[in-house]
Amino acid sequence: MKPELHLFIIWSNARSKQERILEDMRIRFKILGIHNVAWDKSNFSSNLTRFYGTNLPPHSNKEKHCGNDPFTLVTVLDEHPLYRTRMTSKGPKVVNVNLFDSKELYRYWTGGGHMIHGTNDDTEVRHDLVLLTGYSKKDYLKKAETTDGILKEAFSAMPGEKKWKDMHQLLYVLNETIEYVVLRNFDGLFSDYDKSIHGDVDILTQNRYLAKLALNAQPVHSSCRRVQHIVKIGGGGTYFDIRYVGDNYYCAEWENSILKNRQLAVAGYFKPEDEEFAYALLYHALVQKKKISDDYRIIFSKFFPCAKSDKDLKEFLLAYLSAHAYTMNEPYDYTVYFNKEITGKDMSFIKLLNKAYHKVFN
Repeated sequence: MKPELHLFIIWSNARSKQERILEDMRIRFKILGIHNVAWDKSNFSSNLTRFYGTNLPPHSNKEKHCGNDPFTLVTVLDEHPLYRTRMTSKGPKVVNVNLFDSKELYRYWTGGGHMIHGTNDDTEVRHDLVLLTGYSKKDYLKKAETTDGILKEAFSAMPGEKKWKDMHQLLYVLNETIEYVVLRNFDGLFSDYDKSIHGDVDILTQNRYLAKLALNAQPVHSSCRRVQHIVKIGGGGTYFDIRYVGDNYYCAEWENSILKNRQLAVAGYFKPEDEEFAYALLYHALVQKKKISDDYRIIFSKFFPCAKSDKDLKEFLLAYLSAHAYTMNEPYDYTVYFNKEITGKDMSFIKLLNKAYHKVFN
């Protein structure tokens, strides 16, 4: 296997053992960086929550155990990665055992518990690194390659801790932390978003809670059935609707497919693959809107040039849904319009097709 970038955190309550740990790391790995990280104590608990993906309120046992003073981030290159199954806090997982076993040893040296954090795989590396340093894995490695010696840049804030510099910074971090797509209206992302036409920025993700943490978004409404959140960007706030697999915005099978087949746009955000984008937008226009907007019609003229009427567009959509065994379901978010004219009799037809489809192919 190719050499892998990984990282360790020596939380402040474990720093008394730091030199012993670093000495062992130098034997096992190639150290790329040793960074001092000093989070503002007023934001420490919220940063800890975003980092670990679980609710850790101020003065939580985790914070008391690890300490909230400056801590040390160590990045290493594992030149001979080895993956095996280990029992983790989340059950048995396939992990890089060189990192995992070292982490367990360092935890033993520091009295047990979790005063040492270490990454288990590449997904965790990308997530942790960008939240700790603001650098993607790719950019951090470039920086390491062009630096003579060990990187020692200090860090004092998590990206988006109080607000995002701009949408580019937000998407840069999002690309490293969660699986998502921006569903539509891409042109509005980097300019003044016209809320009067299309409302909020709609993203689709696997896990709404983890997306909320990555965005550092705050819910606008108290109801769990509302998906609208506000994110501080620049000098103001931008509204995001966080759609997630299982919310019936689209059926779960389609939502999973959209995420699986997503593409990275040149501008730096993930979007649906072209065909899925066209039909998802068509579904949105016909099922979730009272009328088709003019700019959507321009898009449909490109993807469905043979459609001469709204009836033709409807038939294209129904054929696509039946071919993929996708269903139309009323969204969990009760504020989303649901066109029962198209979902009534036609849905009975779709369900029959789906039943036949699954009988033949499953």
